[in-house]
This record gives sequence, structure tokens and C-alpha cells, in this order.
Amino acid sequence: MKGPRYGDILLPGLGVAGFIAAWAVVVRLGGIDASVLPGPLDVLHALSIGLSQGPLGGDALFTLSASLAGLALGCSLGLAAGVLVGGNATAHRFIYPVAMGVQAMPLVALAPLLISAFGLGAGSKIAMVAISCAAPVFVGTVTGMGSASPELLSLYRVCGAGRWRTLVDVKLPGALDYIFAGLQVAVALAFVSCVVAEFIASERGLGYRIRSLSTQLDMSSMFAAIAVLAVMGGGCGALLRLLHRRVVHWRHGPR
Repeated sequence: MKGPRYGDILLPGLGVAGFIAAWAVVVRLGGIDASVLPGPLDVLHALSIGLSQGPLGGDALFTLSASLAGLALGCSLGLAAGVLVGGNATAHRFIYPVAMGVQAMPLVALAPLLISAFGLGAGSKIAMVAISCAAPVFVGTVTGMGSASPELLSLYRVCGAGRWRTLVDVKLPGALDYIFAGLQVAVALAFVSCVVAEFIASERGLGYRIRSLSTQLDMSSMFAAIAVLAVMGGGCGALLRLLHRRVVHWRHGPR
């Protein structure tokens, strides 16, 4: 088994450190006022206060839980629909255009409808995230299943394997890279769509907090909330990439 690749940790860390250093230099040399663009230390101070004394921790937990719940629901629906469509030509002609139409609808147009149906609480955010996340996983699954090895499919057909055995042994393993690519897109969309719903109408969450702080011109606290959102999204994306390498070990090697 191969040892850990320290570049996978070191290089992203250096990238983040370089971004923060460039940010600090721009603020200091440019003489930019903190009410316009706060420096990293100002944001760090606001972050510590918001997490220890303010509502930032509760808002972050609300957004994270709603995003993950919607992500799980949407990805499950997208995967199930993708497997159905990828293995059935009739279902492909019936479902695929509908899925593409849903994907083309803007999130801002959907949010008021979902909020009217599910209220201001977590339900509307979960529904918003689920709709946003289902499409990329669905497309990735359908595309991956369509790229299965023709030689393997012919071999299984000659050997008399049924549709279920061919699906489990050939189509799904060959589609895993495409499915995980769709999941990566879904993770990013999960937090974006949740925050959009919170921006439009909510009583909690990071989107609600950022909107409230922007009206108060509290830029340091607003950037702190954005930083928490970035950490949550980046952390979920990193965990998903690690899972990808573990699951598709025959292509990416063990870590």
C-alpha cells in the first residue's frame, strides 16, 4: 500500500496561505478601509467573536445540516434516476429531457415557490438543495453508464449474464468516475443553493446572516461568515475526493 502523498495536503495549504498573504498585502499597501475590504486579522477577530459569543456557529450548523440533507436526498434521487435511464432506452427518452429542463431553471426562480410550499424553515432549503444536486449526479450517471466497455458488455452477453448482473459488474463500476464528478459539482451547488434560499427568505443560516450583516455594513463579520461557508464547502469537497480515491482504487491507487 502506498503511503500518504503529502503534496495533497501541503500544496492546497500553500495555496490558501498565499491567497491570505496576497489579501493582506493588497489591503495594507492599497490603504483600503476596513469598511470596504477588511484584512485577514480583522476577519479572524470577527470570526472568533462570532463563533464564541455570536450566532455564527448556530447559523453555520443550520446551513450545513440543510445542505447535507438536501445533498443526500438529491444525489440519491439523481443516482437512482440515472441508473434507470442508463439501463433503459425508453426511460431515457422519457426522463432525460425532463431532467435537463429542471436543470435549466434558475435557482432564484425556484426559491419563492419552494419557500411558499415548505415555509421559512429547513424544509424549503433542503428541497432547494435536492433539486439542484439531483441533475449533475443524474447526468454523470447516465453518461458513465453509456461509456461502459463494449468488449465487456459483449462478453457478459455471450456468457448469458442478465441485465442486473451486467449493471452491477460492468456498467456501474465503469461509471464511478463520472458519478463522482457529478457529486463534486453537486457539493458546490448544495451550499450555493442553500445560501440562495436563505438570502431570499429565512430566519437562520449563513445566507440570512450575510444579508443581515451587509445591511449593517459590518464587513468583517460578513467576510467571517463567507469564510465559514468556504471552509465547509472546501472540506466536503476534499472528503469526497478522498472517498473517490478509496472507492475507485483500481484507477487511482490506494492512499
